[in-house]
Amino acid sequence: MSGRRVRLRRLVTVVAVAALLVWATWRAVPSGGELVNRGGLALLDDVAASALHPSLEGEFLRVVLEATATTLALALLGTVGALVLGLVGGLVLSDVAWGGGRLPWPVGGARLVLRGVLVAVRSVHELVWALFFVSVLGLDPLVAVLALALPFGAQSAQVFGETFDAVPDAPLRSLRAAGAKRCSALAYALLPATAPLLLSYSFYRFECALRSAVVLGVAGVGGLGFELTVSLQSRNWDEVWTLVAALLALAAVVELWSSRVRADVAVVTCADWSVGRERSRGASGSVGRGRSGEAGRWVGLGRSGEADVSVGRDPSCEARGSEGRERSRAAGRWVGRGRSGEAGRSVGRAPSCEAGGSEGRERSRAAGRWVGRGRSGEAGRSVGRDLSHEAGGSEGRERSRAAGRWAGRGRSGEADRSVGRDLSHEAGGSVGRELSRAAGRSRWGRRLLAAIGHEAGRSPRGRSVGREAARSSRGLSRTTRWSLALVVPAIAVAWWWSGLSPAGLASARTRELGGRLLSDLWPPALPEGGWRALTGAALDTVAMAVLAMLVAVVITLVVGPWATRPRADRRGAKGRAAAVWARRAAWWTTRLLLLILRSIPPTVWAIVALLALFPGVLPGALALGLYTGGILARLVAEAWETMDLAPRDSLLGAGVPRAVAAVATMAPPSANHLITYTLYRFEICVRDTAVVGVVGAAGLGVLLGDRLASFDFPVVTSVLLASLVLSVGVELLGRRLRRGLRA
Repeated sequence: MSGRRVRLRRLVTVVAVAALLVWATWRAVPSGGELVNRGGLALLDDVAASALHPSLEGEFLRVVLEATATTLALALLGTVGALVLGLVGGLVLSDVAWGGGRLPWPVGGARLVLRGVLVAVRSVHELVWALFFVSVLGLDPLVAVLALALPFGAQSAQVFGETFDAVPDAPLRSLRAAGAKRCSALAYALLPATAPLLLSYSFYRFECALRSAVVLGVAGVGGLGFELTVSLQSRNWDEVWTLVAALLALAAVVELWSSRVRADVAVVTCADWSVGRERSRGASGSVGRGRSGEAGRWVGLGRSGEADVSVGRDPSCEARGSEGRERSRAAGRWVGRGRSGEAGRSVGRAPSCEAGGSEGRERSRAAGRWVGRGRSGEAGRSVGRDLSHEAGGSEGRERSRAAGRWAGRGRSGEADRSVGRDLSHEAGGSVGRELSRAAGRSRWGRRLLAAIGHEAGRSPRGRSVGREAARSSRGLSRTTRWSLALVVPAIAVAWWWSGLSPAGLASARTRELGGRLLSDLWPPALPEGGWRALTGAALDTVAMAVLAMLVAVVITLVVGPWATRPRADRRGAKGRAAAVWARRAAWWTTRLLLLILRSIPPTVWAIVALLALFPGVLPGALALGLYTGGILARLVAEAWETMDLAPRDSLLGAGVPRAVAAVATMAPPSANHLITYTLYRFEICVRDTAVVGVVGAAGLGVLLGDRLASFDFPVVTSVLLASLVLSVGVELLGRRLRRGLRA
């Protein structure tokens, strides 16, 4: 594409965005209309004055503690349900899981239908799902669990499917070719390779579920959100501040704990998961864009975000011609990132280099690979080993000891080693034990073995590998080990505390009410006012989302730079103690501010905004903008933290002024991160407009809340269909805008 055409496309995109902002402002601020509710300003003064006198009565504190435990329990159970649905759906949607070939038409048709169902399910906000389930199940804890599990499960299925497709499929194909059943091959080859990333995403999804569990309080399902809504409606401002403090403390603890575990099990951050892998697919075939936005071969890039290069080679063999080429092609690729950003290389070696012809090629293809980057970023090597059934005895042990070193250094700086395994039932015995011991000396090797140890216990030989893997998994931090060990007990406690009972799903009353609800929802009907009313509500929704993103971007630009973690300045700022402490204080202050913005649910922000402003687009946009700003600024700040300072330092060394060097080297990648995350959050913001609409702001949410309250379900169906069309249209528009700005 010519440079002139690129500039024209970017200009058209910028003009379109500016026109959209002008239209949204005109839509939100009608001429001649009064915006400020002067009578409500006095209430805001009461709210602010009560901040110094929160309710600390013993009885109310007991209610707060019980509500906190209920919120945690519902969020945990909803996350578990979402992950189960996501795992099953991800395996169905994954091309690698089905062999990558042409599928039979029943399977292909079922996958197509499933994709459509997932799009429809995740386009409906969890609060709307909760309102539906309340009409069938009543105020049952199962309402919150299902409302969280369905939309989050649809999102997880998409992420899991893309994660499965991003890993090398050579081990899976080897097991299938050896006669292993599909389920066994998936359990031994695909799931262990993706276990660290899936675990990281699970903790990120729990963070999201915790915030959504608070939002569901509007539907009356209990927890902190319900208590907060009741206190706001009764104007007990002292209780509101106590509940807000409990909410902030809970959110801070969960985010710190989740970030610690994610950093330990995989080099993937909240920003990496939030942006969505499909939106940053690079030319090199990566599924996830790293924090700097450059393409990599791995699903999630690590601390520096620059692209790594994975090389499949046979450096130890003297093979020539087609045999050498076959061995080179067989070497799998897997690239992660370390902190320093140096390129990591994976090397696939055939242990039986003396073997020639088809035997050597087959052994080379069978070699498993695992390449990653450690914390220091020094180059490492990965070895693919032949675990065919011929390998055994002393020969197998010698091959195992001869295995090369894996990429990356652990936190202590020792080189890690990785083992590529063929986990078919023929592999085992002394070879499996030697490989387990070799991988157990590395941090990431221990993590891989811990992931596959669960599946290895199904066969006699696999159990020996599993026992070695279990003993080798002690490289994780104490926090992570305790977290993983307490998952099942925590689920049991959450189940007991919430009083969850799935029996309600199969009761005669549920079947009767559910059937009646489905019959009432169809056929759809237009609301009072016809197409004009429905179209007007949809336009209000778009305008609200646009203005909300404007508020969020302003917050990000003002607060984001200060929310980036301070790094030592190579030109002497580190030695100025006062400047360092001032910068750290600014970082803690801005991080606390962002935590407050994103921890308080948008429904609460909307209720507060409606005290000062008359109902309409503006209070809803302000509420969503504050909430989204807390999330967007965190994502962008995390991305900015990983930008490489080497280009800036090079310009500084050449005598370029500091301001010019900073703008020239850091503005382009910073703008790229901001645009990417803004477009992503805009798609989410369109869904979230239903939340502020239910409490009386504007848009389709107001229409939906009114029709649900009057049990006018045919109109509810029309509103949901309009919301679905709007969500899909905004997603397609976002893709076009990203393509236009990247060109």
